[in-house]
Amino acid sequence: MASMFSGALHRDGCTGERDPAWDDCLGKKSQTYKEFAYTVALALRKKWVCDGDTPTFHVTNIVRKILAFHREWEKLRKVQPTKRGPTFVKNVKAFREKINVVFEISSRVPTTEVADLVKKEAARADRLTASMTTRFRRRLGARNNTPTPTVKKEEVEVEVSDEHDDPDFEHPDPGGMDTDTDADRGSVPTPSPVGSSPRLLRYLDKGGSSTRTAFRTVASVLSASQTSVTNQKCSHSTLWRNRVRDRAARAREIREAFKANKGKKVLTVHWDGIKLDPLVPTRGRKVEERLPVLVSGPDVSQLLGARAIPSSSGEHTAEEVVRCINEWECAENITALCSDTPTGNTGYNIGAAVRIKEALGKPLLYFACRHHILELIPKGLFDQMVEKSTSPDIGALCKSLQEKWPHMDHSSFTPGTEDPACEKFLREHRDSILSFAMETLEKPHIRADYKQLVQLVIIFMGENPFKPKDIRFSPPIAVSSARFMARIIYCLMIHMFSLSGQFEIGEAQLTNIRRLNLFFVSTYMKPWYTATIPAIAPQTDLELLKNIVNYNECPEVSQIASKVFKNHLWYLHSVTVGIAFFDEGISIDEKKEMVAKLTVPPPKKFSKWKRYVLPANKNLSALKDKTLADFVNKNTEKFFKIMDIKMDFLREDPSEWAGNASYQDGMQKINSLHVENDIAERGVALVKRFIEKPLTRKEEWFQELLLVQNDLLSQEKHKTDTLTLAQFE
Repeated sequence: MASMFSGALHRDGCTGERDPAWDDCLGKKSQTYKEFAYTVALALRKKWVCDGDTPTFHVTNIVRKILAFHREWEKLRKVQPTKRGPTFVKNVKAFREKINVVFEISSRVPTTEVADLVKKEAARADRLTASMTTRFRRRLGARNNTPTPTVKKEEVEVEVSDEHDDPDFEHPDPGGMDTDTDADRGSVPTPSPVGSSPRLLRYLDKGGSSTRTAFRTVASVLSASQTSVTNQKCSHSTLWRNRVRDRAARAREIREAFKANKGKKVLTVHWDGIKLDPLVPTRGRKVEERLPVLVSGPDVSQLLGARAIPSSSGEHTAEEVVRCINEWECAENITALCSDTPTGNTGYNIGAAVRIKEALGKPLLYFACRHHILELIPKGLFDQMVEKSTSPDIGALCKSLQEKWPHMDHSSFTPGTEDPACEKFLREHRDSILSFAMETLEKPHIRADYKQLVQLVIIFMGENPFKPKDIRFSPPIAVSSARFMARIIYCLMIHMFSLSGQFEIGEAQLTNIRRLNLFFVSTYMKPWYTATIPAIAPQTDLELLKNIVNYNECPEVSQIASKVFKNHLWYLHSVTVGIAFFDEGISIDEKKEMVAKLTVPPPKKFSKWKRYVLPANKNLSALKDKTLADFVNKNTEKFFKIMDIKMDFLREDPSEWAGNASYQDGMQKINSLHVENDIAERGVALVKRFIEKPLTRKEEWFQELLLVQNDLLSQEKHKTDTLTLAQFE
């Protein structure tokens, strides 16, 4: 690096014809202002100490003086020519006089202490030079991947040190964290195995512990284990460096392992945006859009990134998704896209899905999040029949129940089967509803509110899901519009507690809630809980649409639900419907008919859409008699090509498909697909958690933190609140 002074200091930093003035301190600048000031401060202090006159100010104070002087010069330089009047001329003259004055950095201490302080400062300068030389050689060798020749101490010019002996000075570039060698610092304490444990460091991050809180925790553990804290190399700064190093190392391992193991796996890319506070607070910017991007596949659930984007438009979304895919080198494995269905994602001209397909240069399948499209039905019904949602909450009625819940008698409720207005309908459907609910309750649930909903349905039908224990109700979940099934959960609870007089509600609202609950438990619940099974998606949507059209209990419910759902027939598109060939619930005769329809040419009118669009001259009643074969045509062959599934099994009888190798390979690929965007929702929750209480403000470190924490969550096998030490062995 070029010397920072114009002749006043030589390469050794200790000789010169005169003391450095302010003019020398504003010499060549090849760094940022703070780095430049730091470099000059080190050289100045070494110059003054080597002259043997007097000890100097602390390096932090020197840097502060240099930056203040530089700001004064910048202020003069930025004055516009039209405003350079007499005052400006006077200030410039004063500055020119000041610039030739010796930069005084000597500290005022008693004469008796000067000799000792001079020795300490000289020793400190030597250690700094040796440390910088060692790290410079080490980094140069790592960059060139070759051994570096020995560099003499006096031949090394002043460098910006990544670490120094002033613990209260925060270097502007904290990226370099190489510690000094034993020879540089003499004997060092024994490294603490507690403070360097990768598992401990990652769980400290997971708990959101700040550096000092984490240090106090580790120190308390050492103290409780009767280990001398003073003999351990464990300070809050050491612990901070260990955490940053571990994140970087683990993130690098995750990337390398992903690239090594992806092979020919079929991957689906997921994304979902969220508006959050900026990672680095900026004046005038209150929120920023972040886009978690993830991929899923056989035994794969990997976060690729969650960076900020300018907006949620299709252009910016596609750019970030493609950037993540290319960075992780998995473009060849991507066969499908999965997201929510706003126009920015699904627009057939400039939507993100179309742009991603064009950027990757190959056809892709598009799977609209099934939970998202199915959740639109209760949302539409609730908004039009009960009350309009007030973003971000689902309504004042639900908020009222949540507030009154602690003061209610939870044992006083009336099941829906005891409601005279519902008794007849529920008695006719009781067996089928309870059979499916009990079967669903025994399966593992991703989210607690899904399980809570099943329990409420069973209670609503007059049974106890907690046998042999008594019935108990979980507190109402958050009233956020983003919570799936929140509206149905609140409708069931309001219905049962209003009948017993625990919760007051108007008769008109109770009547509409009663109508919604009958539709939910009889028609809607089964499609929701089977939404994650890819192969049955087309058949499920077709049956649900028919059931909605044929729902005679309340024509208003049928009309609203069908109007909402007819715009989201994504899995009845001629390409996506190909997934139904692997639905074992479809009869052999229907599969034969589907195979025969593969030779039918596709319609041209709606070729751009990624979903089935009902022709304008037809209404929904025209779908009553349709089967899946009516949605299959020549276009469906694209599904097999995109998924790389051989079609030779289609020449055999459907009863023999199960023994065909191509069918088995296709079934394996289909079962590995994720047709819901819950994985992206979990990515959003992870980002939100560490944005609200950030452990770092540096974007690169923040991305590494997210990668490590996502990997930690995927590795945790215990799903209960009861933890034992054996789980961590």
